[in-house]
Amino acid sequence: MIKTIIAPLLFGTLVPGIAGHSDVKQVGRMGWKSMLYFEIVTTIALFIGLFAINFTKAGVGIVMPFIGHVTC
Repeated sequence: MIKTIIAPLLFGTLVPGIAGHSDVKQVGRMGWKSMLYFEIVTTIALFIGLFAINFTKAGVGIVMPFIGHVTC
């Protein structure tokens, strides 16, 4: 369900945003700023997630049952 919402949302946001700019340089600058923002926010989210897992030790002590036999 989330996948069916994301594509139209992105399309509906990007197309008017790009069409609203008359200068190609402005669109390029906006693209670089968007990519930089995405990379920075994604990196921060990654570090927050790693910190949260290492701090709470989620999953420690859970023993996964062995299923099947693995041969090489």
